[in-house]
Amino acid sequence: MVNALELLADLLLHPNHQNTYKMKNLIFLIFIMTSILGCKRGYQDPLISFESRKSRLSGDWTVSSYESKIKTVTNPSVGNQRTHETKEIIKGAEINIHNHTNDGNNINMIDEAGGVEYSINFTPEGTFEMTKEYSVVSAFEETQSNSRVVMDVIHTTRIGSNIKRKRSRTIKQKGTWNFLGDVEQEFNENQRIVLNILSESTQEIVSDNKTIVTTKVIKDIEVDTSVTSTTIGEPFTTNANKDTEVTYANGENSQIWNLTRLSDDQVIAQIDAESKRKSTRSFTSSQDGSNSYHGKTVTSSGYEKIILQKTN
Repeated sequence: MVNALELLADLLLHPNHQNTYKMKNLIFLIFIMTSILGCKRGYQDPLISFESRKSRLSGDWTVSSYESKIKTVTNPSVGNQRTHETKEIIKGAEINIHNHTNDGNNINMIDEAGGVEYSINFTPEGTFEMTKEYSVVSAFEETQSNSRVVMDVIHTTRIGSNIKRKRSRTIKQKGTWNFLGDVEQEFNENQRIVLNILSESTQEIVSDNKTIVTTKVIKDIEVDTSVTSTTIGEPFTTNANKDTEVTYANGENSQIWNLTRLSDDQVIAQIDAESKRKSTRSFTSSQDGSNSYHGKTVTSSGYEKIILQKTN
């Protein structure tokens, strides 16, 4: 491009009939190259594309790679802070999910692994449909314990549930999509899209195979002796089904995708997950007129990275 501009300057400084003809062709070439290069918005976009960005995005896509890390912190006005972290990785047809929960008293970690099908369709008319189906298995332990002291003797009971879980989940979303302009200086025009989710349905089936292990410890403080007994119960199975359907007002639930790459057959996008919501409840006593307030603040932060491969 620089050489072309230098040649144009030379033609302007030394005009003649032959150079005028060359100059017209050169101006036309610069115009075409500028138009083509102007299609590049994301830093990983192809250098040249003869299709519009809307045409490139429209069609059926399969999620070939996905990574997310979301941290949710719940701060109640009364009680302990609760932190929940979820990390999800998809590579092809395999999915791995790691959950970590800390409520101030107990720490639970669950690792799930299995198969997944994840697809999305964008139409030229500005609508989209997303379907995510996965089935995962996990093995973990849930525990609770309590202690009491009677006559210098500590009685401790620990109840542990050894759980083998199978979980299947289907998520479907429908809504509209559109490109965003260059409202913020760090982004180019049409580099980002907004997904306006209008409906979402979730179906989940959970089957747990449980074995209860009860451990009792009796410790005499005075003589420093203890007796431990363990009881293992018979395995049993619990099943739970949960179906939800939610509709949203226009703009109530939306995502912004930063398209770092948009080619004819691949999309690479990043989604920032930042949200904060606060709820409060107040109570007034009719007996003494006192007021009490209970509420909580829930803050979520993290990111999602997604790679789509075109299927048609």
